[in-house]
Amino acid sequence: MRPQQFLRTSLPTIAVVTGLALVGTTAPSTAAPPVRPGKVAGIEVGAISKPAAAYVVPATWTEATKATSYRVALVNSSSGATLDSETVTAAQWTASTTAAPGTSIRIRVTPYAGTRKGKVAQSTVKVLPDVTAPTGAFALTVDDDGLTATVNQTSLSDDVTPAGSIIRMIDWGESAEPSWTGWTGSSAAHTYPATEARYVPQVKLSDAAGNVRVFTLPGVVINDHVAPTGTFALTSTTAWANLTEVQLSQNELSDNWTPGNLVERRVDWGDGTPLTLWESGSLLTHVYRKAGPFTPTVTLTDEAQNTSVPVAAGTVTVAADTARPVVRLTLPRTGRTKVRKWVTLRGVAKDSGTGVRSVLVRAIEKRGTVWYSFRPTTGKWIKSGRSKSRALHRAGNRVVVPTAAGAWTARLPRLTKGKLVYRVRADDLVGNTSAVRKRTQLLTRR
Repeated sequence: MRPQQFLRTSLPTIAVVTGLALVGTTAPSTAAPPVRPGKVAGIEVGAISKPAAAYVVPATWTEATKATSYRVALVNSSSGATLDSETVTAAQWTASTTAAPGTSIRIRVTPYAGTRKGKVAQSTVKVLPDVTAPTGAFALTVDDDGLTATVNQTSLSDDVTPAGSIIRMIDWGESAEPSWTGWTGSSAAHTYPATEARYVPQVKLSDAAGNVRVFTLPGVVINDHVAPTGTFALTSTTAWANLTEVQLSQNELSDNWTPGNLVERRVDWGDGTPLTLWESGSLLTHVYRKAGPFTPTVTLTDEAQNTSVPVAAGTVTVAADTARPVVRLTLPRTGRTKVRKWVTLRGVAKDSGTGVRSVLVRAIEKRGTVWYSFRPTTGKWIKSGRSKSRALHRAGNRVVVPTAAGAWTARLPRLTKGKLVYRVRADDLVGNTSAVRKRTQLLTRR
């Protein structure tokens, strides 16, 4: 065979082989599926508690192999309804539910390896326990003989046990250790010995689950005819009307039977306002609304209803601030037509009474035939048309607090050439306002 013929017959064969090789190298590869997580085991539900309105249900389990997260749920085992759920990465979770006591629940745990779901596991059934004690309200009164105490029930309830099945017991406080006796009806009465003494009755409530709540009632003091005593003082003897908080302090307080923290204190501030009940352990302050000398008094009442004469706490002299503050404008000494001289407005505010609370500055500017209003909240000038009064209405107040010496400053960023108009007013601490200071200035140079 001639060489030319060999080439003609061989080339097609080479082309076919080459083409097959190309097809083989471009075939797609198949990705391995995500690894499935192992099984969850050992789901344990811890001690269920109810510290507030909701139950707290803690749970733990053994980590599943290759698991990266767990989808957990607290479910009602009877209805299958989900009560709480979350995705976690650790092998523990605390659920929360407001389901009713007696509800049967389970914890369900589903492991995931990335996005691949594993087999669902669940705990044994648990029952939400009744852990809430009964509640009620009781009022104690002492008869006119001074010896017989009566306890009246005004309310009684429980979240599970019917009110009629709640066990009520009472201890009249006649011994060091409680001596509980049951009682029926809406009230219970007891007569104490005539010997001078103090007793503290208690009421105990128990529901069907054994939850107990004890109420301590007011003390009953027998044959006590001595009123409490005490001394009190004012922390300040001068004040401003409508401003100063006058504070009352207690120096001494005592009673022969009633503990000091249970002695009732009522304060008459001496200005015609209603009497104030001064709670134990609290600070008591008062703001007088008018000028004058005032003498607050404190009246004390113990558990036997013995009441002291009003105890004076001293005299406070209250002054009324009726003076208006005064505000002045401090103008540039030179270059008053230059814009940069007015970018920061300056002045002084003084008050002869309670002191200046703040200075209010309102600015507008006429540029050509159009007025612009300055908005302090944005630091921008807004177009307000051809009406000066409309521009003043739309402008905001820049509120500044003066220094101790009364100096105040207010910046007007983005001020430009035009006719600047600004108004300034000062307010003192009791609401007196100064006369409004006004200034109009033509600005022709930068």
